[in-house]
Amino acid sequence: MKRYINIIALLALVIMLVSSCKKYDYTYTYEGDNYVQFTQGSGTFFVLEDPSVTYQIQFQIIGKASSADITMPVEFLDSAEISGNWVRSTIVPGEKGVSVAQSSVTIAAGDFTGSLTVTGTYDSLEFGEIDTILVQLNEGTVKADLYNNVFLLKVQKYYPFLPEEYPGHYSGNYWGFILGVEVPASPGLTIVLGEAENTLVITEGFYQEQIDNWGETWTDGPYPITIYMNDSDPTNFTVEIPEVQYIGTTNDTWDYWAQPYPAPGSFNAASKELTITFYVSVYGGDQPPQDIGEYVVQLDAAPPSALPRHHDNK
Repeated sequence: MKRYINIIALLALVIMLVSSCKKYDYTYTYEGDNYVQFTQGSGTFFVLEDPSVTYQIQFQIIGKASSADITMPVEFLDSAEISGNWVRSTIVPGEKGVSVAQSSVTIAAGDFTGSLTVTGTYDSLEFGEIDTILVQLNEGTVKADLYNNVFLLKVQKYYPFLPEEYPGHYSGNYWGFILGVEVPASPGLTIVLGEAENTLVITEGFYQEQIDNWGETWTDGPYPITIYMNDSDPTNFTVEIPEVQYIGTTNDTWDYWAQPYPAPGSFNAASKELTITFYVSVYGGDQPPQDIGEYVVQLDAAPPSALPRHHDNK
């Protein structure tokens, strides 16, 4: 009897071992219908002088790759709701030199993506103007994703950053504050070219108004500020200070230094509007580093005067 019990126990152990070694396939296979949608909801087409530079509006399949081509018609709308806001088109393809050769998009068999090509004519657009085109994806070979079937394209004439356009004296708005103290009215700003590539130096107009230990007010400055104009991404021109820079002393005790801030400011090459963001830190006293100070400069259309290249921007 004991021998039979041992045999039964051995068989149970073998069954348990075989079961524990069985492999399960947990791979999820999508069995629903295919949909096509835009990969993004919006984009900006900066039209260059080179006509070969185009903009590609991207589509993608939600589901499995098809064994046959998928064709989806597109439609250009007068208006549409985008992210809760009502947006209107200012142009349609064929106006202002902007054109779309296709009336539909095709995703080849076995692929997951396709694109719609937009071209622009540089001379047909005006600097500073931003036009909008609304593209709707309609049902074709498969259904369109109703939650992502409208694309907002902004079309703008590319205006490059040209350093030689900036040197000169400008009247206009002054920096908002420094070290938490409102600055006095400025007669304007003077800008020269920096030594390093894509740098400008604000040589005049940057002052501090301080109150000394006896309650008297005095003005310190001006101190030059070197800024770096980053135009590597035509859709996002940024501006920052590239290094720590001395900007003044208070009461012969505390030195103030401008330090780069991780999030850069921005600039518009056509309007010459700059937003410069940096930290201000204090050394030499018991005062902790100051919080971020944001400075906005609006350069107006005053004709720049010819100034020499700046060689001392420390």
